[in-house]
Amino acid sequence: TKGDATGVASDFIKFILSADGQAVVEKNGYISEGNNGAYTSSGQKGKITVGGSSSVTPVMEKLKEAYVKLNPDVTVDVQQNDSSSGMKGAIDGIYDIGMASREVKDSEKESGLVSTKIAMDGIAVIANKANPLDEIKSEQITSIYTGSITKWSEIN
Repeated sequence: TKGDATGVASDFIKFILSADGQAVVEKNGYISEGNNGAYTSSGQKGKITVGGSSSVTPVMEKLKEAYVKLNPDVTVDVQQNDSSSGMKGAIDGIYDIGMASREVKDSEKESGLVSTKIAMDGIAVIANKANPLDEIKSEQITSIYTGSITKWSEIN
């Protein structure tokens, strides 16, 4: 969100971080970020727009469904694109909540975004069977994805 969330957006985040919301997260194959106890409906009314990451969208749709059952006077519009568009949309006020499947960049934080981690997902690394490596450490994978390592021969 840009700044601290208010109204429906704040309540939706409260639901997501609750035991009820995190149960939805886990049921959909993501790793829970812990929970803040049971959710109690606050009788919110209105509409919010959530947009961003295509890998967050499936669980956000399920969270929306569960939340709207408890808050029938709320509409949550979930729009799928990518993490950067989600962050830009939140900065520009297009989205009440932006979704990203990455850390929020310093430049985005400087624009006023407040980050709230709702879940973690796993990433599988698959290499061709002809690859000479027998094992690889997570730090080395990070170095590959950040461009510090560009050749398999650089991994010991």
